[in-house]
Amino acid sequence: MLLCRAAAAPQAANPILEATIPIPFDRIKAEHVVPAARQLLEDAKQRHEAYVAAAKPLTFANTILALDEVTDPLEDAEAIAGHLAAVASTPELRAPWLRLCRW
Repeated sequence: MLLCRAAAAPQAANPILEATIPIPFDRIKAEHVVPAARQLLEDAKQRHEAYVAAAKPLTFANTILALDEVTDPLEDAEAIAGHLAAVASTPELRAPWLRLCRW
């Protein structure tokens, strides 16, 4: 779900990590794509480990909904990068997008 996460402090160095609407497409560069993905993967891994460590009885809320919460920011970034790769396709933007597609 695009930009469904709670607004976090803006990451000025990487506009893909901002949870803002409108999306700052004019500031997003090819060099932002892979670092954003790495950061969001690390964040998702840490949140996932926290859910697993909580060791409570499994419920829909603490499994399925929790997985959505863990992966939503990463899905948002993928949608942003994919949109840019589709509408502003340049070799510079395609390269990191294709790299992410292989992950």
